[in-house]
Amino acid sequence: MLLFLTSLSAQGLRTDPIEKDFSNGFSLLFIGWMGLLEGVVAWIANPCLVLTWILMSSRSVITAALATSTVALGFAASLLFYDTIPEATSQGYRPLTIVSLGQAYWFWIASIAVAVVGTVWERLKPLAPLQTPR
Repeated sequence: MLLFLTSLSAQGLRTDPIEKDFSNGFSLLFIGWMGLLEGVVAWIANPCLVLTWILMSSRSVITAALATSTVALGFAASLLFYDTIPEATSQGYRPLTIVSLGQAYWFWIASIAVAVVGTVWERLKPLAPLQTPR
């Protein structure tokens, strides 16, 4: 979770080749859902990751946590295949070219990868034997 929190304060992505400004991860978390309106599905990784964290609190549903974390990683990685993201304008949306992905993206990916590894680890860990009362 620390990697995810770090991603919120880091540089997100840059869409202007002339300006060196990056949007930060926090703003991308809150406006990223708008990308869904134009078919950019990477933001769906966020609710999947939160669901993973919730499911990881119970050993009995660790397989579901593994599934949601893996799906989250797939959605997050899908951003690598996009050249543009939508920007809202008064006439609808216009495409912004992604010039580069910043540290926030890689912290975000790392936080999801850690969740995948954590759920795999928990899934492979043997269950504790039942204690019989004496």
